Amino acid sequence: MNMKTMLSVVLLALIVIACGTTQTRQEAEESLNRGIEFYANGDIENAITEFTQAIELYPKYAEAYNNRGSLYMQIGDSDRAKADFDQAIDHNPEYAQAYNNRGIMYKNLGDFDSALADYSQAIELDPAFAEAYNNRGIVHTNLVDLESALADYDKAIELAPQYANAFNNRGNAYLNFGDLVNAKSDIDKAIQLNPNYVQAYYNRGNLYNEAGDFERAIAAYLKAVSLEPEFALAYNKIAYLFIMNGDYDNAIANTDKAIEIDPEFAEAYKNRGLAYMFFGDREPALANFNKAIELDPNYAEAYNSRGNLYLNLGDIANAMTDYHIAININPRYAMPYVNRGLAYLQLGDLQSAISDLEMALELGLVSPVKEDVENVIQELKQQ
Repeated sequence: MNMKTMLSVVLLALIVIACGTTQTRQEAEESLNRGIEFYANGDIENAITEFTQAIELYPKYAEAYNNRGSLYMQIGDSDRAKADFDQAIDHNPEYAQAYNNRGIMYKNLGDFDSALADYSQAIELDPAFAEAYNNRGIVHTNLVDLESALADYDKAIELAPQYANAFNNRGNAYLNFGDLVNAKSDIDKAIQLNPNYVQAYYNRGNLYNEAGDFERAIAAYLKAVSLEPEFALAYNKIAYLFIMNGDYDNAIANTDKAIEIDPEFAEAYKNRGLAYMFFGDREPALANFNKAIELDPNYAEAYNSRGNLYLNLGDIANAMTDYHIAININPRYAMPYVNRGLAYLQLGDLQSAISDLEMALELGLVSPVKEDVENVIQELKQQ
């Protein structure tokens, strides 16, 4: 074979390889697109299959790794999700969306430092990435860093003025820090932008609840469950409002619904226990408090509530045990100090009663409990 023939063979081989590579990449893109279509139709299993096929055809396909990782995250497989996001970033270190999605995964796992790092990297790569600002704001809210959270939500809204999620989340941040006026403005805006925004109606319910507007709070929560009938958190909130307003039948009905949706929902069992206790049905009250504590052994409010039940039953020893546990779990929780103080009073230990009641005042109580405790302390000191 002469030199000219050899060069022709080599060129032909290169052309075949190039065509094969192009064809393989095209097939990978077709699999990716089919996966996106399956996901849009709610078929996660087949979407994962197609994204996997795309990766097998083109092992450096960052977008396929990112998309598959998002689905693994959605079904709760954090290990596979992280592996896929890592691969997406390895194959494309400039891929802002992959950093953002890995940040979401870290946030869901409670690793806020890693989440902040990934969101910040996504923003550095794409300074106009409104979703990354919004997501970083959520983490700052969870870390009780209001100033940083508001700055991120403001930027997200500046970049995307119709971004309902950012308005809702900024409203929730304002709500968490007691600014009901700005909270209402933002949550209302979120609902205006997206009239079917379930979480915004839930937050509106929380807002009215905080403002003491029972009827509007109930209406907002009911709207949320009308849009999302499996929304256990909203049913539980409705139940608690009914408890506070003395409607124990409706409270029990709504906690029943919350528990039917989520049998591991400790707070719903606690609230159902409260409804039964206030209704005077002590046996199911105790069973529900016990279940809440079984599900969450560090649930201070459940211990405090069970302590109150024991105190009402005249079982001061068990009541004191539960109040001690509640305080050990959360030393900043004022109500078990109030209740333990009242238990000490029944035992005739006035000094310990005064000490606990004063500690509760120091930690912070709301009206009318605050005034009642102040009056009790004044009376005790006069004895």
